[in-house]
Amino acid sequence: MKIVSLVPSITEALFDLGLTEQEIVGRTKFCIHPADRVKNVSVIGGTKNINIDKIKALQPDLILA
Repeated sequence: MKIVSLVPSITEALFDLGLTEQEIVGRTKFCIHPADRVKNVSVIGGTKNINIDKIKALQPDLILA
């Protein structure tokens, strides 16, 4: 499953739950924790100005907002 997370706290929680960079494929520029894990996840914009084309290109199964 491929997930795009648009909320920093959700992004961090997903990693805490054991998801990997292969499952979390997109994040906002404000999703900065855990720093060592999110650095490999594509940035799709900010929390209020997302880039829909970037999200479409990632072909996510789920978008969490």
